[in-house]
Amino acid sequence: MTGFENPYYAEMINRFAPDKDRNGEGLATCILAAAYVVWRFRPGYALYTWGGLLAPLLYIFEPRAFMSAPRFVLPLFPIFWAGAVLVERGRLPKALVVGVSAAGLGLLTSLFVTGYYIF
Repeated sequence: MTGFENPYYAEMINRFAPDKDRNGEGLATCILAAAYVVWRFRPGYALYTWGGLLAPLLYIFEPRAFMSAPRFVLPLFPIFWAGAVLVERGRLPKALVVGVSAAGLGLLTSLFVTGYYIF
């Protein structure tokens, strides 16, 4: 039985990710962080960040919009750097960031273990 035939898996997918393409929310968060990078860091970091974000935004594959967006976003270290600065300065609660990260790790781990192609 593969992940696609497992009834528990199908119920979990329909509950947490009903529309297969859930990369839009993460990409919107990255755009907000990239705007913060423009405002807070040196122009070279802003150019690097926006150059890396424009690739998945300008060349969208119509049947699956934002397909594999994490692959494009992970090398953009100024976005993660901006998140660390926001947590360090108290603008984002550390407990919230840890909680959301742990919940995402748990969900993605369970999907991977059941054989679902995550990205």
